[in-house]
Amino acid sequence: MSLRFSLPFLLLLCLAACDAPKSDPAVETPAADTLADTGPMLIDSLSGLIIADGYEDVRNNCLACHSSKLITQQGMNREGWLTSIRWMQKKHGLWQLDSTTEASILSYLASYYNAPPALGIRRPPLEVVWDDEVINRTQ
Repeated sequence: MSLRFSLPFLLLLCLAACDAPKSDPAVETPAADTLADTGPMLIDSLSGLIIADGYEDVRNNCLACHSSKLITQQGMNREGWLTSIRWMQKKHGLWQLDSTTEASILSYLASYYNAPPALGIRRPPLEVVWDDEVINRTQ
């Protein structure tokens, strides 16, 4: 098929795709390997986070500094999330959370963004070598 005949076909295909009905981004089924098995949930269309108890605390405290993608890609248990919060408080100036807010955030993250069962825990930190010097990224 020549380019002359395929170009109109591609344009029609693009127009048809643009006319296709859009799904509602606020209601989606989250990826099964990163969430507790609780069925379809409401998803915030701006952040991509699950709307459930603790969502507002996560939105107000975590998204103040970084993207929600950092949350959705982590997959940690409650202890892992607590360690991460303590690290951010020590190294990056995260404010002290009151006990109620911290418990709400930890329950939310451990329930909906826990370690994927198929993967277990995250890989160990990488060691980077520059000019015969080893730099461990965890320090």
